[in-house]
Amino acid sequence: MLQDSRWNKIYLISANGGEPRAVTTGESEDEDPVFSKDGRYFAFVSNREHPEERHIWIVSPDGRHLHPLASVSSGVEGEPIWSPDGRQLYLLHDSSFESSSLAVAPVEGGTAHLLLRTQPANFADTGLPQPGVVHYKSPDGLEIAAILYKPLNYIAGKKYPSVLWIHGGPEGQDTLGWDPWALYLAQHGYVVLTPNYRGSIGYGEKFRNLNVEDSGGGEVEDVAQGAQYLISQGLADPERIGIGGGSHGGTMVAYEVTKKPDIWHAAIELYGVVDRDSYIRRTNRPAAIRWIAKMGGTPDQKPEVYRRANILRDVPKIAAPLLIMQGQNDPQVPPYESQQFVEALQKAKKPYLYFTFPNELHGFSEREHHLETWRREVAFLNYYLKPEYGLSITSIQDIVLDESSVK
Repeated sequence: MLQDSRWNKIYLISANGGEPRAVTTGESEDEDPVFSKDGRYFAFVSNREHPEERHIWIVSPDGRHLHPLASVSSGVEGEPIWSPDGRQLYLLHDSSFESSSLAVAPVEGGTAHLLLRTQPANFADTGLPQPGVVHYKSPDGLEIAAILYKPLNYIAGKKYPSVLWIHGGPEGQDTLGWDPWALYLAQHGYVVLTPNYRGSIGYGEKFRNLNVEDSGGGEVEDVAQGAQYLISQGLADPERIGIGGGSHGGTMVAYEVTKKPDIWHAAIELYGVVDRDSYIRRTNRPAAIRWIAKMGGTPDQKPEVYRRANILRDVPKIAAPLLIMQGQNDPQVPPYESQQFVEALQKAKKPYLYFTFPNELHGFSEREHHLETWRREVAFLNYYLKPEYGLSITSIQDIVLDESSVK
């Protein structure tokens, strides 16, 4: 796949060498091609027609015969495998209410169906509204797409506590696929917005590179405008808006609470970077090389870019309480980043909670740690965004940490 078109496209090149020849064209991300056994077609994954979805398409090597494979439903599909006779494709499918399941679809005509369900079929009957794609403009006019989750038993016209959850990468993308954390928050009564800020994949190379040499710049405006969008739509109570995210999403949280302190009333920062200089000196080599390129050079070559990206100097501006969590063995974002953040918060006398987890790498994989972090996060958000009184709690823990009411 090359990017002469500024989009991920599929090319063919002769085994004897020569110039690559484009097979797919257009403004879409085309990836993961798999040839049929007879070589007449190949299947590939694309977001053409639906930028926040992924579906399987079929194309002939000359590019003339192009059509979508029958889809189970809206959502995310991938990992196509041809059947031995070449008449069907097996694939994985997930959607907003369906975790990844095995499906099969005929190559020509017919309907697709699930072969194996990993999620109960009645999950969508819980009362949660169907998530959907929304769009809004950043202050510089850039269009931002986001996935909107309305809360359980949503009532039109009511203003809800709201959370913006920010994906990592930054070359990630929130889609209409399976997002159990967003659903979990919606079940607890929150409006949830997951914005695809500049730097996200799915919208072409130009969009993906808009944050090069601008870390903590336009991307911060993109996310902050998401909160304003919820307010303008009458969905969010402006006094009860929180933010959270992990990895670069955690970095974005730290940017937001320092650069846009008046918006946020609670913030969850998970294994994010607060000083890009110290980060590239301590992270693994591939990550360091990648971020030196994204910053436009080393700290000596681009001192002003690194200075603007340094969150620590703006910690005194923070108004929101913070929940910070970090794996102790994280090779991607070294724990020193969280430690620096905590020390700066202490010095500035800002409210925070800080937890580290043994044996965890970049994220939380052990089952008990995973459950503990989710419960702590919801308890934290409830305390600051949905306060209740007269709960008769007998726990000796601080109420902000009491997980007894979180299920």
